[in-house]
Amino acid sequence: MLLDDRALHLLPPAEACPGPIGAYLEAPANTKAAQELYLRLLASPDFATCVATGSIVLQIVLHRVASIVFEGPARKDGDAHTRQGALLCAVIRRLKGNNYEGRGQQALSMLLRWSCEEMGPVDVIPARRLDVVEKACKMGGKEEGLRDFATTAMES
Repeated sequence: MLLDDRALHLLPPAEACPGPIGAYLEAPANTKAAQELYLRLLASPDFATCVATGSIVLQIVLHRVASIVFEGPARKDGDAHTRQGALLCAVIRRLKGNNYEGRGQQALSMLLRWSCEEMGPVDVIPARRLDVVEKACKMGGKEEGLRDFATTAMES
């Protein structure tokens, strides 16, 4: 279903799907291929169409990317924060590269506000996520505009 990203917007909104939303948001195995698929979908032009139509794909992609980037397993060796920063840096780069008509910033804003616990958006971006955004922007090094792009997304 998610592999053919040209028809994702045709899927109905979560409210029209049978059963609880949690059944759709449960992530399959967290493989490198699955991560790449969700990151690609988040940055695709068709994701913007899913936003406009309210397709359940919107919630699925936001939930799974937020789970990968922000809710990753804590590691005893202390590199979980570094891994989160690296993943978010990759997300920000992709979205900045696909920011046609501000859609990349809109997607980043939605991702930063997605609560895996609430299974939906929240009004305020958690402070912990702001720390991860800061780390991600630092990891981007001298890449022009990464911090400005993320800041604008956070403010919208």
